[in-house]
Amino acid sequence: MIVFVQGQEVRIGDADNLEQLKLVAVNQSDRSLGQVLQTAGLGTIGSEVDGLASEALLRLEELRRRASAVATAPEWDAAWNTMIVGARKAGWVIEEGTVVRAHIERTQSMF
Repeated sequence: MIVFVQGQEVRIGDADNLEQLKLVAVNQSDRSLGQVLQTAGLGTIGSEVDGLASEALLRLEELRRRASAVATAPEWDAAWNTMIVGARKAGWVIEEGTVVRAHIERTQSMF
């Protein structure tokens, strides 16, 4: 699953692929990315590497709501639960199970 952030828009891509989770920030500063995520009710940015945020902290409830709205796989709910179990084991689910960490990839354009 990919969380795309471009301008003020947040959208979910590849929602049926629950083998990965990342956020792709298109031409976003840390400040604007954090603001967009907070305004969308999806989360905020987390730790930094070399002066840039390297991970997003995404609210699981909102991420699931958005992803399930665009998912098409018949067993999506079961796959989501499996993903969350794996993320917990890996230490990516934090804040008492309400937030998941996602790697941020940065790009200047979508194409």
